[in-house]
Amino acid sequence: MKRKIRTARAYAMALALAATISMTSCQTQDYSTDLTLNNGQEYIQDNSRVKATRSNITATRTVFKKVQAIICDHVNISPGQIQLGSIIRNDLGFDSLDFIEIIMSVEEEFGISIPDEAIDSLITIEDLVVFINTNLSSHPAIFTKLLLILEEQINISKGQVDTYSNLNTDLGMDSLDFFELIIAVEEEYDIQIPDEDLKNIVTAENLVVYIAAQIEQQQPPVDPPVDPPVDPPIIDPVPPVDPPITDPDLPADPTDIENWLKETLSMKTGTPTFMLTRSTRLIDDLEMDEVDILDFKLAVESHFGILIFDDRAAMLLTIGDWITYIESRAPGRPLSTVLQ
Repeated sequence: MKRKIRTARAYAMALALAATISMTSCQTQDYSTDLTLNNGQEYIQDNSRVKATRSNITATRTVFKKVQAIICDHVNISPGQIQLGSIIRNDLGFDSLDFIEIIMSVEEEFGISIPDEAIDSLITIEDLVVFINTNLSSHPAIFTKLLLILEEQINISKGQVDTYSNLNTDLGMDSLDFFELIIAVEEEYDIQIPDEDLKNIVTAENLVVYIAAQIEQQQPPVDPPVDPPVDPPIIDPVPPVDPPITDPDLPADPTDIENWLKETLSMKTGTPTFMLTRSTRLIDDLEMDEVDILDFKLAVESHFGILIFDDRAAMLLTIGDWITYIESRAPGRPLSTVLQ
């Protein structure tokens, strides 16, 4: 019953808007099927125009265009070869170093951090675009749910929606689409959105912020916790601290990543440091086996305080690959100028 009432509300609103269009057309002799709301936002009524607008969604999207530009800066391919459905590692011909450099550039461009466990889940360009937009939203969980609603109710794929996409001009939603979206949001979050508030919901992020505010209003006030009385702490004398134990087999200078790696590899393989360059391959040139690589990885993790997954380590083939990866993950280390 509730669904029928809300659906009737949507159609009633749509008919009222259509009537407004008809009256306006008769008065002005303008047979346009566009509708302008109080905030100056145009909503489209003609279905053929909606389809045309939606087919051009990608062309107006900022995040996707920036991702295309970043990839083209690192790999010699044209923007037209990069589509939302492109499989990053198969279709675009990336090697491990290209992929690491692109992830670092995305983090810098959008001011976000992409953890290692998230990188492994980025299979297509759409996955990357959705991850960026979700992290740009003020409420990522609500934005993620909104993407699902748009995909299921309005047939707009997740990768076509930027955080600040205009629901009408960017996503091609007509008035009926808009009210169906509002109804789906009301049902999902058990909230009511008054008609007078609809004129302020222009972008996807407008709707996300509105939902978050309604959810916050629904939560009952919480009394501040009353802490029980606490006895004053008994302070023991500070025990003496032993000096840190250093590994004499590892180089002492922690600030120079390249020299540290070369010295460590020299000690582990017996190869003179002057023969080691950034292009030196650990397996082919230094004849290191799986046990040697694992031992070297553990030494790097311990020295730089980072965690390197085994599948990621397998992608680091040369000394230069290791330097680039450590520079991107070890805070406080000086970055080389290779990627600048």
